[in-house]
Amino acid sequence: MHRWLAQSTRARLTVEASWPSRPEPVGRVLLQAMMLAGREPMDVRAARVILKRDPSRAHGFTVHATFPIHL
Repeated sequence: MHRWLAQSTRARLTVEASWPSRPEPVGRVLLQAMMLAGREPMDVRAARVILKRDPSRAHGFTVHATFPIHL
């Protein structure tokens, strides 16, 4: 993030993180193929976060979006 803020001209940065040993899931995911196969959503311990550059904010960015993902 520091490099993105200091050197990049891109307006957004996408970050993915996972917490495989976390006891609680960060969300649930239902992939289209799972839905078509009649499967239920599954707990996941990974997320994608999209940061948007915003020089007016204290840290230089805001969280544009975040959602659980299946890795």
